[in-house]
Amino acid sequence: MKLSVSSLLFTLFFAACSGSGADLGDIQDSGQDPGEDTLAPLDEGPLEPEGPIANVFMQSPLQDEGLTLVSLPALTDPDGFLSGTNAIVRNCINEPGGPFILCNLKQTAQPGSDGSYLHILPSDDTDPDDPFAEVMMYYHMTTAHEYFTATLGMNPLPVPLLAIVNVQLNFFGSWQPFDNAAFMPKETLQQFQIEGIDEDAIVFGQGTNIDFSYDAAVIRHEYTHAMIGATRLSGTAYDEHGVDSASMAMHEAHADYFAATMSDDPVIGSYALQVAAGVDLSRDLSRFRSCPEDMVGEMHADGEIYGSALWAIREAIGAELADRIIFDALLNFTPAMNFKIAAEMVLARAQQEGPEVSSAITQAYAERGLLDCKRIKAYEDFTVSQDGDMPTFMEGTQSTGILAFSDFVPGYLQYAVEIPEGTKAVRVMLVVPQQQGFGFGGGGVDMDVVWRHDGPITYNYPAGGAAITQADAIMHLEPTGNSFYEVVVSGSCLTAGTHYMQFQSRTEGQNQIHGMILGFLETDTGNGEYICSD
Repeated sequence: MKLSVSSLLFTLFFAACSGSGADLGDIQDSGQDPGEDTLAPLDEGPLEPEGPIANVFMQSPLQDEGLTLVSLPALTDPDGFLSGTNAIVRNCINEPGGPFILCNLKQTAQPGSDGSYLHILPSDDTDPDDPFAEVMMYYHMTTAHEYFTATLGMNPLPVPLLAIVNVQLNFFGSWQPFDNAAFMPKETLQQFQIEGIDEDAIVFGQGTNIDFSYDAAVIRHEYTHAMIGATRLSGTAYDEHGVDSASMAMHEAHADYFAATMSDDPVIGSYALQVAAGVDLSRDLSRFRSCPEDMVGEMHADGEIYGSALWAIREAIGAELADRIIFDALLNFTPAMNFKIAAEMVLARAQQEGPEVSSAITQAYAERGLLDCKRIKAYEDFTVSQDGDMPTFMEGTQSTGILAFSDFVPGYLQYAVEIPEGTKAVRVMLVVPQQQGFGFGGGGVDMDVVWRHDGPITYNYPAGGAAITQADAIMHLEPTGNSFYEVVVSGSCLTAGTHYMQFQSRTEGQNQIHGMILGFLETDTGNGEYICSD
């Protein structure tokens, strides 16, 4: 998918969120037995009115046949603006007065003369200021809050969670759509000098074609991110094969899972991630995904692997028990974890429910390779197309927070490459668009390709020192044109059979590989650095 300026900023925003260290909104264990579910089914609205009434989409304009009458509980604002005990919603109005490049934050949704909000109805999907976005946001935030507290026993947040809707960005006097939604810790928001905000927030864009606040699953997804918090599943782990993005992928997986289980629908973004992109980028947790076959090194895509296991657990043992086991295990997750440790913690909790439950959960994880997930996959050429393919993400030396990788950072994945008989050299070609100067250290592309012939590439970690690469050759990728880089690999190690390839970045900021192609040459045109010492 072609990235707009606002999409690029979202990528950078979320990267900043990942390492911010904010702890407001972390899940807390109440020590209570929550008992039976207390929520009304989400497709029927509340059982009894608890506040002024309004109309909302229970899922989205694409999925619902019409609007549903609901109540807006726990409002506390004397003028009827959508501020309450557990949620505060502000509208990002496209007018002067906002901070930096942002719109002006106001509240516009108020009750009519009858005390209801029934006069506030959906408007055009491209309306940058509509108050219906506020109503949708407030209602679905409060139902998510009720689910986490009454059903799962989470302690309420110490302050109401802030949501900002209809976000667009002003560049050179022109308002640009923001085609995404994000959870942003307060530290990230403070970088943009937004006056009066001293808390975490969930932020929803007014996109090119749609309003992201009109998709209830996306609201629940971002709300779950806030419940998990900025210090849980937010770091980068590392092991013998390099850096591991599993923690951030599992942040996405749990946000997807709890949004899906609240909706009783495994698809996230049926509206927002189809209409906005023009192609289907929705994530379906019922679709089988496994490690390492479906890994790409991007947190949302890799999160589908773990998320598919969580949904399989739900189908095997039922929603109520699955939600409780998954939530209880999540309480003990740390910032940097891998799939195996997470699965073991869920299984430890499942053992309290008996051998049948434990066996079903073990099967779900084992079938998806999550009990011993190696980040090594069979190599295939790829290019990012307009059909929703994800690029391969590369961390930078300032984005991992790992001192051992302050000089270089290996990619999340390495590849098993089958070298055909008669091959004398391999041309490695990458497409890596240079990132703009935002985020961790700015843009630039400075990357190497690493090769080994006798087993996977590994890393040693001397105490307090830089990581040491165990490989046969490290060769620099040279630019050959706009966003194109290549190197030709040759030497005595280049024999027929399985070899292992990985990329390392020396760039301060993050990069994305949009294309990767290998050419197997019958003539040696390389630099001969791939030399065996045995």
